[in-house]
Amino acid sequence: MKKAVLALGVVLVVGAGIFFAVRANRSAEESRPGLANAKGGAETKKKPDAGASSRVTPPLPAEAAKKNALTAEEKAARITKIMKDYEEIMTKAAADFGAAPASFPGGFNAYLRQLALIDREKWKDFREFLTEREVEDLQFRDHHAGKLVVQWLGDSAATDEQKRAVLRAQRAYDDKFALIYDLSPSAMLTRETERQQLQEQILGTIGPDLFAAWVRSEGDDFGNMVNYAKANGIRPEAALDAWRLKNEFVRRRLEIKAQLGDGPQAVGQQVALIEETRAKVGAVLGGAALATPQASGLTWLK
Repeated sequence: MKKAVLALGVVLVVGAGIFFAVRANRSAEESRPGLANAKGGAETKKKPDAGASSRVTPPLPAEAAKKNALTAEEKAARITKIMKDYEEIMTKAAADFGAAPASFPGGFNAYLRQLALIDREKWKDFREFLTEREVEDLQFRDHHAGKLVVQWLGDSAATDEQKRAVLRAQRAYDDKFALIYDLSPSAMLTRETERQQLQEQILGTIGPDLFAAWVRSEGDDFGNMVNYAKANGIRPEAALDAWRLKNEFVRRRLEIKAQLGDGPQAVGQQVALIEETRAKVGAVLGGAALATPQASGLTWLK
């Protein structure tokens, strides 16, 4: 245990050293003529007033005015500079890990944690001079959550505000689990439960029609359920009901695993769960759907 704590400490110290070295270099670069504001120098950061909370609090009017004072060209230059700096940090971290992965302090999970911490700092830097809406614009092309929105809703009828709402929801989920690499059954159950809650939140935000486009990120099952229901004259809501039964099935399997492991009692409960779920799905999509799992989107039910 002591070795694990020490190893993680080494990783964080090394990562912090790289980060602050590059940040100091960028501060020096931005203070040179041509990168400064007309009034007093273009420091990327401004010390908060005494007692003021950090970046997570809404900006004060003066801070908002400072962000709006920069021209589009100045903001673009800063974005390019920050992107370049963090690419260098990421490259250095990857090189350190690749050179001796077996001896890297903390192993692969510690390396992933270091990358996640670096990425988190990058977005804090952007928030120093961009409005939240400008940050979202940037995240649509350079953040995992934003890329998902573009990939699955970019070609849909979703409005800009709906896309931004999905971005925020997905981003909050990503940020919450970015530093967690626990693959134990109980941890996986927690993650899956929150993922399902996220999907329900997104469904409530964009509605069932657009949700069919978004949920393609999970695979073909939902689309196959929708097509099967249409082809067989089944009420449209049945596909959504069957999708929720799938979620319940996945969650309950993880619950059994977390509580009982892989012993005989767990196996018996898993078998019972499959039979129970088959009966529920049959009541929703019809018994024939169980005989054609590929067409009806039920390949998961086994």
